[in-house]
Amino acid sequence: MTRLTSAPGAPEVSAEDYAQKYWKKIARPTPVFTMKRKGLSEEETAAYFQNYINMFQKFAPYLPGEYEAYDKGLGWPRGTYLKRTFYPLDQKAMLAGGHECTSWAVLPDLAAENQVLLHKNRDTNLRKSVVVHRNVPGKYGYIGLSDIGWMDVTMGMNSVGVAISMNSGDPSSFSRFYGMDTTLMARIILENCKTADEALTMLIAMLKEGVYAHANTGSIWLIADRNCAFVIENDAGHSGVEKYESGGVLRANTWSLPSMLRYSRKSAAGVLHSRSREFAVIRELFDHGRSYNRPVTVEQMAKAARVSRIPENPKAAVPCASRTVSAATFSIDREFPADLSLMFAAVGNPDYTLFIPIPLTVDQLPDVLLNQDFSAAVYKAHAAKRKILTDQERSALEQKLNQNIRSAREEAREILRADFSTEARLKARRIMNQAFAENWKIIGQKLKIK
Repeated sequence: MTRLTSAPGAPEVSAEDYAQKYWKKIARPTPVFTMKRKGLSEEETAAYFQNYINMFQKFAPYLPGEYEAYDKGLGWPRGTYLKRTFYPLDQKAMLAGGHECTSWAVLPDLAAENQVLLHKNRDTNLRKSVVVHRNVPGKYGYIGLSDIGWMDVTMGMNSVGVAISMNSGDPSSFSRFYGMDTTLMARIILENCKTADEALTMLIAMLKEGVYAHANTGSIWLIADRNCAFVIENDAGHSGVEKYESGGVLRANTWSLPSMLRYSRKSAAGVLHSRSREFAVIRELFDHGRSYNRPVTVEQMAKAARVSRIPENPKAAVPCASRTVSAATFSIDREFPADLSLMFAAVGNPDYTLFIPIPLTVDQLPDVLLNQDFSAAVYKAHAAKRKILTDQERSALEQKLNQNIRSAREEAREILRADFSTEARLKARRIMNQAFAENWKIIGQKLKIK
């Protein structure tokens, strides 16, 4: 039995209230923008900006109104947030450091507990990670990770169990600098698509319409639901797609699809940089071929996310390095994806923090996960090379948290199997949310946070 309808009773928090409550750190000073972008005249910049606004009308006409609500909540002049999405405040830092991410998916024939698992490690110089959690009126809600001050997602899952991640791809001659970035595109896809097939269709439509902008490199997308995972590789002019219904797939920052390789301008060193990270993940998940019949658990996903050294080649690039700022495993339940799916979130470098199991149906998250306080503490510990827990303490804590949420999920599953009414779904939701609340109490006692 499967229902592709959002779990009932999801909270709706206004954009104004969300920004006012959680984004106070960015409210002052009010951003100031020039009317000219690098390499463009003022007239050309204005034309690109108008084209950018037109993109919203095609794919997300509701977002400019939401952006005005952010302005109101932050006390910014009307139109400021929209300009901020076109002129990123952290553009210089982003261009200086770039993005290096590693994403992978494990399908049910290899994954434990009849789940589809989608994971991403995010690498960047931007250390502003938070959990984002919204239920947009009339759209699918979503949960994921992002940077504070943005409601986009660097990785996320919507309220019917569609999950998405994106990596930078190969350098290409086919580039576009002005348009929607991939985190905004991902958010729009999550809000509007109830299956991975729908998400793929929307992504391809956005690429064809010229919405996508990602400087001089392409991208790699992983999109999954309860049935499959898609890998999409693209630049500003081309795309390739591969569908997986079994096995596993992973990508760092280099293309692998034959249809895209001819457009790649990546160096040999760059390819090896990515392949070493992919190798490290494969070896951790599948024990280098020695235990390939062992189902992959979220605990193994976490171990792969924390690989910080390859013994045979200590100089090789690793999945968890100094610029790894967040990670998440999305566990998509194949039987009740909207009611029993989970996000295991590492808010901060995963080797310096823990993976927190968060139900997709969670009603309310602690402020410290939403306002940057939690990740700031992790980054501080990372800078001091001082883990918030020893590896042994963290392992024991994660096992306890995971067992609690697994027990709650199976209790809720029995309820939903017997009765899929709204009342039963609300009861299952309460069980999942209570397990999260109890887990958070344990985390708070261990880490001495509220």
